[in-house]
Amino acid sequence: MAAPTPITPRPAEPEVVVFLHSLGTDRHLWRPQVIALGRHYRILTPESRGHGSARRRRTIDLDAWVADIDDCLELALGPDPAPVHLVGLSMGGVQAIEYVARRPERVKDLVLADTFAALPPDIAHARVEAITREVTALGMTAYADHYLQETLVTKLAPAHYELLHSAIAGMAPEAYIASAETTFLTNHLPLLPHIPHPTLVLVGENDHKSPAPLSEQLSLGIPNAHLKIIPEAGHLSSIENPAAFNDALTAFYAASTIEVTS
Repeated sequence: MAAPTPITPRPAEPEVVVFLHSLGTDRHLWRPQVIALGRHYRILTPESRGHGSARRRRTIDLDAWVADIDDCLELALGPDPAPVHLVGLSMGGVQAIEYVARRPERVKDLVLADTFAALPPDIAHARVEAITREVTALGMTAYADHYLQETLVTKLAPAHYELLHSAIAGMAPEAYIASAETTFLTNHLPLLPHIPHPTLVLVGENDHKSPAPLSEQLSLGIPNAHLKIIPEAGHLSSIENPAAFNDALTAFYAASTIEVTS
């Protein structure tokens, strides 16, 4: 009697990491993370509507952002996707908080980088007014120069700088302003105590756009969160010090795996 043919188990599908970019940038913000983590994870880098290659639509608000992330996950992973690792930087962090609050079953854990739960109303309105004034007066190309000059605290490789500059310069002014309004005028403070997911809060040590006290507010408000400073980085810490950023991500995911399997 012939021996039964051994059954070879199917390799496990890699876990999925979804990266949500900052205001004005696009998927290229995450190039260092795609390279570093792509060997072990499936990476999704959706572009927010009006940014990069994403079609610009009239509505840019929290409902639209959640619907767009749903569409991304279902298109890539099917109608009932397994929970993903969700990472958001600045505007992407605002999107991530909103998404995990509405779709907790679709998120395994959360990384919030250089972002905030809420700005004081006077500061929030002043930021939107300043952005509207500068974009209108300068145009998007000159505004991109201005934004990167005041935001970056480290010198990027020319190719990385050009990708960021092109992303901002290529946006329609009305899409940029609408995205800024939704980002800065949102108040997520009431949601924080109800986020049960393991959460890593990251902030560049020289981030003067979303400084450390805003990150501390997140780490204190979310029950299962801890804060880590990214040295020698500003507001775009993922690309200003990618080695430290990536180390923080991989350590966080490794600890999460140990907790699940122990």
